[in-house]
Amino acid sequence: MVKTALGILVEVGKKRRLITYGQFSAEFNFRLGRKVLSPVSASRLIRKACLLAYPKFGVFPGSVVVSKRKGMPSKGYFEFLRTFGISWSDERQIWLKLLNEFYEFCGVISEEDPL
Repeated sequence: MVKTALGILVEVGKKRRLITYGQFSAEFNFRLGRKVLSPVSASRLIRKACLLAYPKFGVFPGSVVVSKRKGMPSKGYFEFLRTFGISWSDERQIWLKLLNEFYEFCGVISEEDPL
């Protein structure tokens, strides 16, 4: 399931786009052929994807997932970043930095590269 989530996040990153939690969960459910994920529970799976990608590649795939209401990641995203010792004075600034790092990563990774 984490590989499916990573696949979605990388596809979004390659297009240099954003996806809402609702869109992410709908796409995930579509790929699995059944409803297994809600927008609320999507954040747990996105965290697992980040836990897999960050130690290997130094990027946070969850940076492309945003709240429909705010247009930025949820509060949980920023709390999650703190667990890695990442600090900042401006949430938007750190998010944009990490988002652009993920976009750059997606621009150089090939379709065959395993995450």
